[in-house]
Amino acid sequence: MSPSPDKVPESNVHETQDALDVRHPFREGAKFAGIQFAPFDLPWERRLQTLATFLLVTWFMGGWIVTIYIFYRLLCCRLLFWIPLLYFAWLYLDFNQHNRGGRRFQWIRELWIYSYWCDYFPVDLIKTHDLPAERNYLFGYHPHGIAGVGALCSFLTEALGFSEKFPGITVHLLTTRLAYIWPVAREFFMALGASNASKENIKYITQSSTGNAIVLVVGGASESMEARPGGTRLVLKNRKGFIKMALRTGAYLVPVYGFGENNLFEQLIPNPPGSLIRRGQRWLQKRTGIVPVFFVGRGLANYTIGWMPRRHPIHVVVGKPLPVTQIAEPSEVEIDSLHLQYLDALTELFDSHKDQYGYGGTNLQFI
Repeated sequence: MSPSPDKVPESNVHETQDALDVRHPFREGAKFAGIQFAPFDLPWERRLQTLATFLLVTWFMGGWIVTIYIFYRLLCCRLLFWIPLLYFAWLYLDFNQHNRGGRRFQWIRELWIYSYWCDYFPVDLIKTHDLPAERNYLFGYHPHGIAGVGALCSFLTEALGFSEKFPGITVHLLTTRLAYIWPVAREFFMALGASNASKENIKYITQSSTGNAIVLVVGGASESMEARPGGTRLVLKNRKGFIKMALRTGAYLVPVYGFGENNLFEQLIPNPPGSLIRRGQRWLQKRTGIVPVFFVGRGLANYTIGWMPRRHPIHVVVGKPLPVTQIAEPSEVEIDSLHLQYLDALTELFDSHKDQYGYGGTNLQFI
């Protein structure tokens, strides 16, 4: 008896959908020079998802290069040179906006392209508890992965229905300040609801009103070095700055875990702790704030090589809010106590969902 067209071979839970496509009994793409190309008979919906992801990833990774080139060409044009000059004059006056909550435009967060992007993996946002709008919240997103895709889809867009699931809550994804030094690209990030991950900005957002959810990818760039398929190592053992800010502002802490975040890319160069590669990454991070991680994903039409993430489900689970009493100047003892409570809450969130999302038998590792 021939196998059913809908029956796909059994697979490991951490395998990507790309791997399943290649092994599908009725779907086989060409292979050339070790590169596995996508089959020709994929549905148009899948192709649109791939195209949307390609466009957005390319923009996030290299959009600043395009805008700089366009501005350079405009400066060289006798008729249009005044356009970049006006923009840079306005940029000078507006430069600190990323420390004042940014400048969101809801219609940009609701663009149709984000739905295709989030469906590509797919990403789903799971609510476990209500968040009353009478308070402010500080979400800790884990793990960082290579690109924090789960956080981007869940909190920078409305494709997963954040505003419907958490009515009355305005979400702010805080990212590195390097995202706000590039012309035009900074406007795009702020329009999506992103702003700078600074103490000044956290204070501004929490003091302006209630009903705000600040999202921090706590592990930061350091955690990207730990991103491995199925990995659960979190740079969190000594990360206490966000705990101090929660105490100072009185924002309730909310642990968030993105199951599958680490499965989108593979690192090309082994970098175990203590290795020469890891020491070099640390050295560059201290001096530039950027960690060079050499990774490989897939391409627009192949499953073997490229800068696009691989198709793998990401389940972003928003946990139970941890009550915080506001303390203007918290002591080290108070910070350490709340930090331990947060680690316990995050561990409980992970353990209660790990079997459902393919992480049974694994535990979080705090480093």
